[in-house]
Amino acid sequence: MKKIYMQFIVLFISFISVVFLARDSGAVTVTAAPNPALVNQNVTFTIASAFAAAPGPGCQFELNFGDGSAFGLVSPGACSTVAGTTRCNAALNHSYAAAGSYTVSEIAVGCAAAPIAPEPAPVITVTVQCPLFNGLASTALPNARIGQAYSFQLTGSGGRSPYRFSLAPATGPLPAGLSLNSGGNISGIPTTAGSFSFNVVITDSCNPAQSRTQLLTLTVDPCPPLSIAPAALPSGTVGLAYAQNISYSGGQGAVTLSLVGALPPGLSFSGTAITGSPTATGNYPFAINASDSCPAGAQNLRQNYAVQIQPAAAVLSVNASPSSLSIVTGQSSSNTVLYQFSGGSGPVTLQSPSGSFLVAADTVGVNQLPLSVNIAAGRGQVVETVVVPAAVIDRALQRGVNRFTYERTFSSGGATVHSVVSYTITTEAAASFDIRGMELYFENRRPEITVERNRPDLKAYADIRFVGSGLLQGFWEVDGRMLGMVNQTLTYGSVITVQTTLPVLPTFDPGAHIVRFIITNPVTSIPLPSVLYYVNEEEGRAGAFDLILTAPNDGAVVAGTNARFEWRKFSKATLHLVQYFSAPDSKPVFSAYTRDNGYTLPKVVADTIFSTGVKYYWMVTGFDAESNMRGRSMLRSFSLSGVEKK
Repeated sequence: MKKIYMQFIVLFISFISVVFLARDSGAVTVTAAPNPALVNQNVTFTIASAFAAAPGPGCQFELNFGDGSAFGLVSPGACSTVAGTTRCNAALNHSYAAAGSYTVSEIAVGCAAAPIAPEPAPVITVTVQCPLFNGLASTALPNARIGQAYSFQLTGSGGRSPYRFSLAPATGPLPAGLSLNSGGNISGIPTTAGSFSFNVVITDSCNPAQSRTQLLTLTVDPCPPLSIAPAALPSGTVGLAYAQNISYSGGQGAVTLSLVGALPPGLSFSGTAITGSPTATGNYPFAINASDSCPAGAQNLRQNYAVQIQPAAAVLSVNASPSSLSIVTGQSSSNTVLYQFSGGSGPVTLQSPSGSFLVAADTVGVNQLPLSVNIAAGRGQVVETVVVPAAVIDRALQRGVNRFTYERTFSSGGATVHSVVSYTITTEAAASFDIRGMELYFENRRPEITVERNRPDLKAYADIRFVGSGLLQGFWEVDGRMLGMVNQTLTYGSVITVQTTLPVLPTFDPGAHIVRFIITNPVTSIPLPSVLYYVNEEEGRAGAFDLILTAPNDGAVVAGTNARFEWRKFSKATLHLVQYFSAPDSKPVFSAYTRDNGYTLPKVVADTIFSTGVKYYWMVTGFDAESNMRGRSMLRSFSLSGVEKK
């Protein structure tokens, strides 16, 4: 019953009408709604008056809202006289910037006639409303690990920030070594493994403040277990070099590997590898022990091994593929060589410290990169990317020959094999298919661009320089994920442009995204560049063309001398890129930047690049001061007259 009574009182106050006493005997009836009101909420004051006679010229009413703001004025035009009684009706709106109680009063100026039925002035109550408080945004905590620094920030949901955090009284403890600050950060270095549950109190900044107590569980993992690799060791051969790395994973802190037992004669353990040349056959058991510095107690692990040492190996042979290549004069080149080994009677590791370029018996260059290959069961192989410096080609030509060789010697103890790859110096067209360079860019001809979210037509382009002819294979990659395959036969022509087609670059995810074009054939050693596009939070308008072209009209014929292309001024753009195409989906035949709203095609460009009577296309892209694309135009066609070809 009490609750119903209170609701009735609130409802009654919300629609209360009162009459003000004026300084000159005037009286006005005012309705304020809503009342109570919220901070910054619009309150409507409806004003009505009834006078026994006309109020007289110059009579006006002013409303004092009670918060120190300017008075509200009721226009005299709101009054009329009917049957000897003057009635004035008007409405004023006002909002309060702070919570509190405000007494509203009225001033009547120049009103001679006495009003009817004066009543007390109203009081407006203004309150603060807080959003619904949900407490912690999430109660899921990532695992911690013994001895490793831990930090996790708790966050609130709803209510009013900032939030304050604390452990509830009589709650379960945090893991030893961790603490919670008032800002909600759990941090420290845990010292005990296990699962720990505790209650956190989160309080918001509303008035009055709202609080919630929630249960959290944090798991502290023990030190990661130790493991030693490999699980088994290859056999060795008397007289041949033996090398095997010993590694560990897991553990915590400093980890030490130590030998337990004796190695085969001729071998030794450095703490990370077993090396040497065996001197006696047999089967030799031993162990490697690993120990760490886990704060909860050192861990120890023993890995048992046995190495079989075989008699001296038989003669090995090697085959280099390809064994001959054609390269271009005047520039460096790179190619992949596969060395395949056969023969031998047991596992062996061969080493080649360097490779040499030779003309006849003269060394004209040295590759200092070492190679290593493991031979097992009479088979082994290793791949090398051979970079031929331009200086090596020049030195061969200076000796009056167009051929030279690249040679390597692989050896281990008494086993030695020799490989030879022959090179012929030729023209670019006759050279072996090879990639010489690649440049990635977007439509602004730059390696970075900013676009609106959900733009439907963002593309990347790759200019690829190559020699010879062959099948180009590769794929576009965005943020490490394959986007689209490319299989294209290239015929010698120096440069080709590859672009992303379907699917186009994804723009639904705001933030920075990295684009690469990965070449899988031919195998190349050139650095593969990457470009970056940034997607704004702002939603793009699919298919919208914000930049409006004005002249020439679509399909117009333009004089080749001083041909002028213009567009409307676009406030978002400070720099414009004008592009001309031979076909709608082709690479631009000419591009230029301008800060004006028009561009005059230079006559030398028109005479050199364009032809009379041929249809071309043009469009404009606008960029802001940070080189972000802010607008683009539709594509228009045109043709030139009076072009003088040069």
